[in-house]
Order: sequence, then structure tokens, then C-alpha cells
Amino acid sequence: LRLLGAHNVKASEEMNDVLAQVATNTETSKNAGNAILYECVQTIMAVESDDGLRVLAVNILGRFLLNRDNNIRYVALNTLAKCIADQQTAVRESLVDGVEGGEEGDGGNTATSALQRHRTTVVDCLKDPDISIRQRALELIYHLVNQENVEALTAELLNYLVLCPREHRSDICTRVLRVVDKFSPDDRWRVDTLITMLTIAGRESATNVQSSTVVYISRSSEDLRAYSTHKLLKALRDDDGTQRGLLNVGIWCIGEYGDLLLSPYSYNPPLSSDELAPATVTFMALEPSAVVEIVEQVMNRPSCSLEVKQRVLTCFTKLQERFVDSGDAATLDKLQNLVKKHEGSHSLELQLRSCEYGALINAIKGVALKRASGGEDDIFGGGGGGSEGVSDTVRSAAKEALARMPVVDIKLMQKKREE
Repeated sequence: LRLLGAHNVKASEEMNDVLAQVATNTETSKNAGNAILYECVQTIMAVESDDGLRVLAVNILGRFLLNRDNNIRYVALNTLAKCIADQQTAVRESLVDGVEGGEEGDGGNTATSALQRHRTTVVDCLKDPDISIRQRALELIYHLVNQENVEALTAELLNYLVLCPREHRSDICTRVLRVVDKFSPDDRWRVDTLITMLTIAGRESATNVQSSTVVYISRSSEDLRAYSTHKLLKALRDDDGTQRGLLNVGIWCIGEYGDLLLSPYSYNPPLSSDELAPATVTFMALEPSAVVEIVEQVMNRPSCSLEVKQRVLTCFTKLQERFVDSGDAATLDKLQNLVKKHEGSHSLELQLRSCEYGALINAIKGVALKRASGGEDDIFGGGGGGSEGVSDTVRSAAKEALARMPVVDIKLMQKKREE
């Protein structure tokens, strides 16, 4: 029947009644009955059957998920994922071809909507001891996500991220990023979800996940930037130094928006009809010295990678400019010393950044330093003796270069000087 009904509307209509009778009257107490039902479901999905019959097939597979036999549950999850993927592909093709009714995949009497009624059962499969069951359920959940359930299902994915094997975390992080990017209800929820994901699996997260988080934060409002920076600083303080992705994103945000940490932050989540009044999110204002101390602790950890140390040096240099109006001279001097500390580092990249950032800070201050060879202008065009200082043009160019960091554009500054 499956071969006869494929791409044949007339033959499919004639066999609809037979398939419905087999699906509703077959006894499922023994494996033989389950095998017949499985073949019946496969036939319904393969022929040009009506939506009502496809809903019946999905409900049969939903009952399979409640079976104690792992083989039956695995087959049900695999078939459901294939069924939903095929239907979504058909809907997309219908929309491309301009066929009327191509949106009916979102209707109330389709295989996709029927599967939503079994969502709780699918989510429970993520807690199964069998890794193959969990992986199949994970694949199916990605197909289930939509605008209405994105918050609930993403929360389940993050819960699973805590328990899943480390070799699977990178792929899950990438998939969560796609879900967040496509279905996010608002910017705050998106940023909150990505930061939470980095605190769980920052070590395994790919570079594109980290960079996307940075982009979302940088494009958000100042209020959301303040919230993100406060939350990331707290996460850095609580982390043991192993979540590399969290460190990269957190250090970048502190360098860019460190001045926002000097003010207290409070946010009242909107009231929800099905919940009690949510708690107010509050962060205390920090002193510049406290911010610098937390970042310094990150750098001094034995587990801190060279990549993170490079970002920390950039952060220190930017904080030198962010805190210039704070009136904390001791902290500013400490920042400059922390940058200069690595001028003799065994790492060439750290040594180069330390020297260039130190010269950049001095140029912003209007101080020109003598080169080791003596008597020559320094790289920012100051006098060899250092007494004349640097011009306002060079100071302006130094600030522009700081804004373009992490790359210090020396050529840009020399061009400014020539002008």
C-alpha cells in the first residue's frame, strides 16, 4: 500500500479507510501489534493521506513514547522527527511555489500541532538513562520550538546542557543560538539565555556563539548593556576559571561598558498572568578598584589561557579610559602598572600588547616617552626628551585608536599626526 499510494492521490483516498481501521483496531499488548502499527504509521506518512489520518499516526507514536521498551521509544522518536521535518519542508516548498494554504502546518489539525500535545512526554525523554533516547528526543525538540513555547523548551535545553556529555555540548550551544536567534520574544530574554548558556558550557561553546553574544549585547540599549555587564561580572566572580567562553565575553563587556558598573542597577520584570509577582533584579554599584580586582583575579588564575590574558590586557587599557572621570587616581595608576607588568612576558603577543597599550595610555595622558635608542621621536610623535609631551591631535588619535581596539591601529595614529 505504501508503494501504491506514494504520489497517487486517488489510490491514497481509497486506502484511507483501511489504514484508519488498522490504526484504531490493532491490539498493542504484544510486539506483533506494535510492529503492525508502526508499519501503518509509516504508510500513512508516505501516502497522500488527509490531515486527520496524519494526526492519528502522530498520536500512535505519542503512545509509543509511553512504552517501557527503549527500542519502541527510539523508533517513535526517530519517526516523529522525520515526520515533522518532512512536513516543514513541504510547507516551505508550498510557500516558495505560492501555493495557497501553505501555512496550514501551523493549524490546529496537523501533525505538527498534534505533536505539540505530546511535548511533555518528549521532554521527559531527555531524562532517560539511555543516551540514544536522549539524543533522539533532543533532535525532536528542535523541531517543536516555535514562538509560543520557545521560553519553556529553551529552559529544558539548558537543563539538559548541565547533564549531557561534554562532547555534545558544543552542538547543543550552537543549536540553542539558532533557536534564540529565530524565536526570541525580546532582547533581554535573548541576552539572558545566552549568558546562562555560557555559564553552563562556556568551555565547549564555539567562537560563533561567543561572538554572537557580544554582538547582541553591543546592539542593545544602554539599560540592557548595564544589566548584561553586571550579570557577567557576577558570573566571572563565581566562576572557577574554566568557562573560557564566559571569560571572553565577560572581559570584553567589562572593558567596553565598565563605567556602567559604577552605578547601581535595578529592573522590575513585567507581571505575568499565570505567576506571582516576579522578584526585582538588583545589582549594587561597584568601586573602580573592585572591578579591577575581579578582572585581575581572572588573569592570575593558573587555568587562565593566553587568549583570555590578551583580552584582559585590552580590558585594563579600556578601563583606564572608562574610569578617568571616577576620581580614583590609585586605581588608574594600578591599571597602568598591570598593563606594563607584561612588557617582559615570554609570550610575544602579551609583550607586544603590553608595550603598545602602555604607549597608548601615555599618549592619551599627553606624555611622550623616549625610545631606547635615545633622541628620536616616540611612535606617537612626541619629542625625544619627553618634556614637550604630545599634541592634541595625537591625543585625539590615541583615543580613536582605543575605541577601535582590540587592535591598536598605529598607522592611523601616524596618519593623524601627518595631517
